Amino acid sequence: MAPSHRRHYFAHPQHPLLRTQYGGDSTHVCDICRSQLAGLAGYRCNACDIDVHEACAGYFKEAVAFFAHPWHSLTLSRIPAAGAGWACDLCEEECAPGSFVYLCARCMFDVHPLWTMLPQTIRSALHPEHDLCMVPSSGHCSACNGDLPVGQYVCGGDCLISSSARVIARFLLKASFRVAVDAANGDLASPVLNVLEAAFS
Repeated sequence: MAPSHRRHYFAHPQHPLLRTQYGGDSTHVCDICRSQLAGLAGYRCNACDIDVHEACAGYFKEAVAFFAHPWHSLTLSRIPAAGAGWACDLCEEECAPGSFVYLCARCMFDVHPLWTMLPQTIRSALHPEHDLCMVPSSGHCSACNGDLPVGQYVCGGDCLISSSARVIARFLLKASFRVAVDAANGDLASPVLNVLEAAFS
């Protein structure tokens, strides 16, 4: 039996997505991770102008539990094309109209899908003495001195160390940590971590 070039995708049930090999000069971006698709394989719905990396389509689930919003599960949902003004509740950056977010419709909490890969607690080379835990934020990042978005990592001890999720995400992409993330996720996270690394470079 020949492999199918169409995929029924839970986040876009209206039409099947067509498997696509994007050209090296493609300007399409993945509507889940917002990274360039040039030269990569993915899935596309021409009728609705949806593009998804092959890695993202295989990794991100229909619903997730996320520690930053412990009250309800979050569902992968598409922002309406007329949805200008949406912002991620974790990093406060814009969520592009037509892109996907993890959403709690009950609380109107939404987050970029890539942020759901972050752990709640981490030991970082940026502050090896204690664990860093994700909490609501205010102030400035101790590592990059930038303003902190809604979520930040703070020292679980008595230190006054805080770090933005973006700084921690860069740390998590180190090769030694990638092995642990892949082992914990049954080797499913590596393609998505490659995409995440490209997004933060």
